[in-house]
Amino acid sequence: MKLTFFRSQTIGSKIGKPEDPRAFVFDLEFGVSGVSGEVDPLTGMAVSLIEVDKQLCDLRDYLSTRLWHSFEELLFASVDWLSIGEMTQTLQLKELLFVEKRGVIFGWSEGHYFMGSKVVAEFSGEIYGLKSKFNFNEVRFLSLPHFDSMEEIESGKVFENHPDLISLEIEDFVRGGKVQYLKSSSSALGQKNLGRAHQK
Repeated sequence: MKLTFFRSQTIGSKIGKPEDPRAFVFDLEFGVSGVSGEVDPLTGMAVSLIEVDKQLCDLRDYLSTRLWHSFEELLFASVDWLSIGEMTQTLQLKELLFVEKRGVIFGWSEGHYFMGSKVVAEFSGEIYGLKSKFNFNEVRFLSLPHFDSMEEIESGKVFENHPDLISLEIEDFVRGGKVQYLKSSSSALGQKNLGRAHQK
């Protein structure tokens, strides 16, 4: 199994129309694995972190030098840029995640584009961190739904109420630990098995 290595960097980009551009700041998270999967005996690493950081810096410079029409164009161009050229000789892109400072997220993970949010929520007096992933749809980008209760999440109703929801990760800030709920459709009766939980 190939290990995935993650690095991050803060980037700035302008998105919008030429007459009314908006400046955004993102934390860009970048996950890669080595093409060969072999470990360098000198460094003990399967990838060169120097090379990974260079790719991140080059991507940062590329994204900051022009005006992007939309989040979608920014994301698609980033994945295309990383999927061609010198990087593909030694590194394989596994995940790319943009986290906007106000909690909006969007990205790509092994062939799938997604969007969502990272927010803090209060349910019955308890504080949780929520990280949601929806199928990418820029029309709904800035109007993603809120979740009403832990009961809605734990029962799986959250996936019925929001059909385009892919996954929901919950971090318990008081007791610690994370649980990830995934949408699935495997059942002998053909019914949706909703809200499958994975403890982290």
